[in-house]
Amino acid sequence: MNKIKALVLVEPGHTEIRDIDMPVPGAVLLQEYPNVLGHEVGATILQPGSGVPATFQPGMNVTLSPYQNCGKTMGVRQPGAMTGFIAVTWEKLHISNTLSLRELALIEPFPVGFRAAARGRSGCLYRIR
Repeated sequence: MNKIKALVLVEPGHTEIRDIDMPVPGAVLLQEYPNVLGHEVGATILQPGSGVPATFQPGMNVTLSPYQNCGKTMGVRQPGAMTGFIAVTWEKLHISNTLSLRELALIEPFPVGFRAAARGRSGCLYRIR
């Protein structure tokens, strides 16, 4: 099996660059942008794995839902997005024919900020410092 480099959180305050396994059947190989810690992803499909619906084609721009059924982020249960390539199950992908990779990477954090602002009851007349 091929390996790729990834930043791994070994324990709180300690990270290492390690080789991790390439995708398994049923996963989609993506080239990721931006290359940052976390789960904010705008990516281009490089190679759909076996068993992936024909809807997912090389060259398509996608973002993903980083949450597992248990409600934890992908960094907790599987490698995060700080690697040149990531593999996720096709069910987690959302295709876009109009948004840029930068815009796709903002889809997940945008509602987080919106919810925080709503909960803080801030408005256009408030000055936030």
